[in-house]
Amino acid sequence: MLPERTWDAEQRRVADEVRRATGKNVQYVLGKIGIRTKDGTRAVRGVWTQDGIILQADNTRATVKQIADHELYHDLAQNNPGLNREIRRRVQEAMGKDLDRTMERYIEKLRGLIDIPENGTELEIEQAVDQIAEEIFADAYAGINSFAADAPKYQQAVQNNLSEWGMLPESETAAATERTTGPPEERFSIETLPNGDEYVRADRPVIFGND
Repeated sequence: MLPERTWDAEQRRVADEVRRATGKNVQYVLGKIGIRTKDGTRAVRGVWTQDGIILQADNTRATVKQIADHELYHDLAQNNPGLNREIRRRVQEAMGKDLDRTMERYIEKLRGLIDIPENGTELEIEQAVDQIAEEIFADAYAGINSFAADAPKYQQAVQNNLSEWGMLPESETAAATERTTGPPEERFSIETLPNGDEYVRADRPVIFGND
């Protein structure tokens, strides 16, 4: 964990922006964040929970602003059901099967973190696809090119939708204002495995930022 007294000006500015937009407090860590899955531990650079956001402060591929924006999109999507589906519809109308190719890349690279159930119901499959789409659009919003899949090419479509729905963080909504009621109770912790690796333990859902 990176103590707040050691944060630089950019880290403080980003944390303030996240707090204003979501009502959530930010914690910074040095090194990648380990997420425990059924297949082991996977490293990520950001984690969203209902009670707070954890960001890697020293990632070499993305700035703290980009990682924070990725998690900000997760917050918007969680609070606005249908957002991912609407953006998917618009992108596919405009770019044909281009999004399908990006989806295939993310499905491959996120296997173990987000899996498309082989024998799942139609609803279960759609929910998993929606999670994959959310990761793509979170990267697009943040301008992050994960997995060489060129997600930022969808950035304009994401921003247009957020603007139309009145959800750009710069124009704080009433819902965001209501959520900004003080520091939330923390319900996650960073714990250390016997081999020295760290991982996030949470009793609420978490959403990650890809490495």
